[in-house]
Amino acid sequence: MAATRRQNEAISTHDRSLVVTAGAGTGKTYVLVQKYLDLLETRGVTVPEILALTFTEKAAAEMKERIRRALSGKKGERWERAAVDFLVAPVQTFHSFCAQVLREFPIESGLEPGFVVLDERQVSRIHGKAFEDLVHVPSPPPVHDAVVRILSVFEPSTVRAMLAEMYGKRLSYRQFFEALGSDRDPVIRTWTREVNSVRENGIRDLQNDRSFNAALTTLFSLANRYEGADDKAVCFLCGIRPLLDAISGDSDIEVFCSAATDLLTKRPGNAGSRKVWKGNDLSLFKSAYKELNDILKRKSSLFRMTVDPADPLVTGAIDLLGDLSLVYHRYTELVEREKAVLGGLDFEDLILHARQLFLTNEDLVATHFLPRFRYILIDEFQDTDPSQFDIILAIIGIPSPSTDCLFIVGDPKQSIYLFRDADVTRFKAVREIILTQCQGREVHLDTSFRSTKEVIGGANYLFSRLFASAEKPWEFGYEPILVSEARAGDAGSFELLLPPPGEDSAATKWIEADMVARRIQSLVHGCPVRVYEEAEDRSFISRPARYGDIAILLEQRTNLSSYLAALARYGIPFYVHGGTGFYSRQEVYDLYNLLRFLHLKHDDISLAGTLRSPYCGLPDTDLFRIAREKGRNFWEKLQNYSEQTGSEGAVRACRLLSLWRADAGRTGIVPLIRRILSESGIYTVYAALPEGKQVLANLEKIVAMARVREGAGSYGLADFIEDLRTAMDEEEREGEAPLDALAENSVNVMTVHAAKGLEFPIVVVPDMGMQFRETFPPIMIGDNPLLVGITVPDPEGDFELTKTPMLLALREMRRQKERAEKKRLLYVALTRARDHLIMSGSPPANPDLSIRLATSRIEWLFSALGITDDAIAAGGMDLVNGDDSIHLTITTDPAAIPAEAAKSTPELLVVPEECAGMSGTWSRKEFDKGPEGIEIISVTDLEREHSSHSPSACKTVQSRYLPGVDGPLKGTIIHEVLRDRDPRIVCREYGLNYPEAPRQCEAIVARFHSSPLMQRVKREFCELPFVITYDGRHVKGKIDRLCELVDGSWVLIDYKSDPVDPSDYVKKAEEYQTSMDVYVEAARQLVKRNEVEGYLYFTETGDFLRVMRYEEAN
Repeated sequence: MAATRRQNEAISTHDRSLVVTAGAGTGKTYVLVQKYLDLLETRGVTVPEILALTFTEKAAAEMKERIRRALSGKKGERWERAAVDFLVAPVQTFHSFCAQVLREFPIESGLEPGFVVLDERQVSRIHGKAFEDLVHVPSPPPVHDAVVRILSVFEPSTVRAMLAEMYGKRLSYRQFFEALGSDRDPVIRTWTREVNSVRENGIRDLQNDRSFNAALTTLFSLANRYEGADDKAVCFLCGIRPLLDAISGDSDIEVFCSAATDLLTKRPGNAGSRKVWKGNDLSLFKSAYKELNDILKRKSSLFRMTVDPADPLVTGAIDLLGDLSLVYHRYTELVEREKAVLGGLDFEDLILHARQLFLTNEDLVATHFLPRFRYILIDEFQDTDPSQFDIILAIIGIPSPSTDCLFIVGDPKQSIYLFRDADVTRFKAVREIILTQCQGREVHLDTSFRSTKEVIGGANYLFSRLFASAEKPWEFGYEPILVSEARAGDAGSFELLLPPPGEDSAATKWIEADMVARRIQSLVHGCPVRVYEEAEDRSFISRPARYGDIAILLEQRTNLSSYLAALARYGIPFYVHGGTGFYSRQEVYDLYNLLRFLHLKHDDISLAGTLRSPYCGLPDTDLFRIAREKGRNFWEKLQNYSEQTGSEGAVRACRLLSLWRADAGRTGIVPLIRRILSESGIYTVYAALPEGKQVLANLEKIVAMARVREGAGSYGLADFIEDLRTAMDEEEREGEAPLDALAENSVNVMTVHAAKGLEFPIVVVPDMGMQFRETFPPIMIGDNPLLVGITVPDPEGDFELTKTPMLLALREMRRQKERAEKKRLLYVALTRARDHLIMSGSPPANPDLSIRLATSRIEWLFSALGITDDAIAAGGMDLVNGDDSIHLTITTDPAAIPAEAAKSTPELLVVPEECAGMSGTWSRKEFDKGPEGIEIISVTDLEREHSSHSPSACKTVQSRYLPGVDGPLKGTIIHEVLRDRDPRIVCREYGLNYPEAPRQCEAIVARFHSSPLMQRVKREFCELPFVITYDGRHVKGKIDRLCELVDGSWVLIDYKSDPVDPSDYVKKAEEYQTSMDVYVEAARQLVKRNEVEGYLYFTETGDFLRVMRYEEAN
C-alpha cells in the first residue's frame, strides 16, 4: 500500500532517534517492516546490525515473516546475502534476546552455560514445593520463629500468596528489605511523604470532580431555599451545612477529612414533609445527599490515610515486615535451590540477570553490544517494564544528540498488561529522553486503514473524552484518527444494546446474553448486514456477514457460560479462543477426577465425581445407595454394593476402575489415558453431544499435553494430576483445542487481552454494565520500593487485621492505575472492529456520574457520549465531533431484534471408508403391539367421524390478512406467529417474501394481545400437546393456547383464520363442537379444574366466541 506522509516520515528518517505513536489500525507493523528494509537499502547497514524487539512470540513471528517475504521479492547479490543473514536475524522478543545474551556470556552472568527456561507449570510446582518446605522442614531458629509468628497472623494460603507476590517483584523487595534492615527512619519518612501526597492529590481530585460539586451545589441551593422552615429534613440539612462548607472549595486537607468523616455518620432517615417541600425538591434533596454520601464512602480510605511513627499500626507494620524479611529470604533460598536442581531460569530471571549483566559490566557492553547494533527497533514499547527499560538504556549508552539509533513504536492507549507489571509511564520517559536528550522527533500515525467511518468516528468521540485528562504519569491524551481513503465510502455501524434489567443479577445476565445472541443471529439471518473483504488490489469488496466474521470480546470470563448457552440456544456456532475457559470444561474436570482416583484410591470425592461422569454413568440414586454400604472408603463401598446387588452399572464401573488402577503408575500417562478413552466408550458418548467435536478435541489436547510433558523426562501421573489441579485452581489461561473446520464459520469468543493485535468485521463488547472489580494482593510495593503496605493486627481494635496507611495509599494508587488501564482495555476492545461495532450493557443507575467517579464502563459511555432518556426513546442519537457526525443506534427491546431459538436437527452420518461402495437393503423392524394394542386417533379424525353433515355454507368476508394465501398455509403461519415466533422469520420460512406479510402478521399478534380477554391473562401455555381418553377412545392433539386469568379461572383458545362473516360465527362453531369438547376435557385434566371455558378466536376480525360444551348446550 502507499504510505501516508507521516508513515513516510517515520520510515525514511534515519539521522535521529524517533518515537512513533501508532493508534489502532494505523499500519504500525507496516512502518516497522518498511523501516527495516529502508535501513538496509539507504544506510548501508547489514541485517545483524539491526536489533528488532517486541513483546510476544506472535508479534515477532509476524514481523519476521513480513520482512522475509519482502526480502525474497528483491533481486541482486546484496539482497540475496541479506535474505541469508535474515535466517538468524535478531528479530525476537525481549525474553529470547535476554536468553541469547545470557547464553553468550554465562560466566559473566554467574550462570550455568546449559541452563533451561522453565515454563509457568514448572515454576508453579517449584513455588509450591518451596512453601511446603518452608512450613514443614526445620529452619534455623530465627527463621523458624519468624515463620511461626507470620503464620499466627495470616492464613497459610495468604502467606503463600504474599511470598509469591514478593518473589515476582524480588528486585524491589530486595531494595526495601535492605533499606529496612539498615535504618528504619528513612523508610518511615518515605511512608509519611508518599502517603500525604496520595491523600492530598486524591482529595484535590475529588474537590474538582463534577459529580461531587453538583451534589454539593444542589444541597447548598436547597439549604438556602428552605432555611428557617419548620421541617426535620430542613433541620438536618441546615445542621450539616457547616460540614458541607468544610468540604467545598479549596478547604484545608485536614479540615476536609474531619468533616467528610463526620458526614459519613449522618443519616437523614425518612424526615421531610411534602407540605413544606415544593414540587420534587424533597426527592432532589435525598438523592443529592445519597450521591454525596456514596462518593465520600467510596473515597473514605483517603480520610484515614495518615502516618504517625508512634501509631501501633506503623510500629506493628515495621516489626511484622522484619519477620517477613527473614521468611522471604528463606523462601527465596528454597526457590533458588529448586531451580538449581533443574538447571533452570524463569522468564523474570532472564530479564533480571540480563539487566544485572548490562548494568555491572560496562566494558562488556561497550565492547560487544554498542558496536554490534547500529539501530534498535522496538515494537509495542508501551508494554515495557522497568527492568526491560534499563536494558535498553544500557545498550544505547548515555543518550545524547548523537544517539540516532533508537526507533520506538507503540501506542500507550493499548498498554493493558499492568498485571504483568508493564509500566506505561516508561513510554513517557523514553519519549522525553528521545525528544530532549537525543533531540529526536515524535511522529503520530493518524490514519486508520482498518475501520469504517462509523467505528472510527465513535471511537474518536468516546475516547477524546475518556482520555481528556493526562495529568497523572499513567494517563495519556487522545489523538483523533482519520479514515483512510480506501474505507471512506464503506458503510458501517455503531450500536448500543441496553437490555432491560431482570429480577436479580442472574436474570439480568441471562437477558443480556440472550439479547446479544439474538442480535448476532439477526446480523446473519434476520436483518443481514454486509461486511467488507480486502481484495488483492487493496480495494474492499462487500459481502453478507457470516458467523465467522463476528467476535465477542469479554473483559473477564465471569459470564462466559451465559453467552455460550445463549449462542447455543439460538443455534449459533461458536469457538472459544485461547485465554478462556479450557480448564473449567466439564470433560477436563471428569478426566482429572478419574486420574486422581486411579492415583489415590482413598479420594472419595474424585471417585464420586468419576462415577457420576460419562465414564461410568451411575445415577445419584446409586451413589446414595453406595454411600450407605459398609466400607472404610467409597471404593470399598462400591465393591460391596456391586457384589451384593449385581447392579450392571456398578459392576461395570468396578471392573473398569480395577483394570485402570492396575495400569496407573505402571505404564505411561498417554497409554493409560488412551486405554481409558477406548475401554470406557467415552468417544461414543461425547460424539452424540451437540458440541461433541469440541469435547473430543479437548480430550486430545489433554493427551497431547501429557505426551509433551512426559517426553521431557522425570514426569509421572502424580505430576500430571498436580499440574491439572494447579491450572484449575489458578484459572490458568488456556484456550480450547482448535477445530479448523468448525472455526471457519463460528462466532469467536475471547478475552480482550487475547484479541489484542487482531481485527474482526463485527465486534460485540458485552458486559459494559458490570461493576469494576477491585482485587488487591495481601502485600503491595510502590514504584518507590521503600513504600510497602500490609495488613497488621491492630492492638487498639481487638487485634483485627487492619490496613496500614501505606497499604491504603498503595491501593489508591493501584486503583487509579487500574481505572486508567480499564479505559485502555476498552479502547483495545472497540478498535478491533473493522465494519460494525456493537456494545451491550445494563443501563446505569446513575447516568450522570462523572467519568472519574464512574464504577462501570456503561457509566463512562453515558457520560462521554451524553446519552439521554430522549435518545434512548428515539432509538439513537447523532454524535457530532467537529465536522464529523455519526449515528449511534440504541436498542432496548430484545423482541425488536428478529431472531428465534434454534430447532434441533440431527447430524447426517458419514459412511465409513471401509463401507464405501458397499450396498445392502434395510427394512423397518416390525414390533408386536401385543394383545391389547392401543390405537390413538387425532382430534381432526375424530371430528370427521362425529360430523353427520357437510360443512355449513357460511358467508365469507374479504380477507384482511395475507390475502391470496391458501387456507391451510395461512392457518399454519398465523398459528406460528401467535405462539410468539418472529413474523419476519416465519414469513421468510414459508415463502412470503413481500414486506407487507410480516407487518400483517404483526398486526394479528398485536390485535390478539390487546384484546380485553388477553389483558386479563396471568400466565399462558402455547401449542400444548395432550393424549386423553375421550368417549372410550384415545385421542391426541394440541391446544392452541391455555391461559390462567388473574381471577384464577382457566380458558382455552382455538385460532380460526377463516374469513367468516360474524353473523355466521355460531354456525361455524357447530363444525368444531367435537374438537372443542375434546380440548376442554384435555384442559380440565391438565389444570385439574372442572371449569374451563373454551373460545374460538377469529383472526380476521379479532372476535372471540364462547363455545359451550355439547352437554351444556343441550
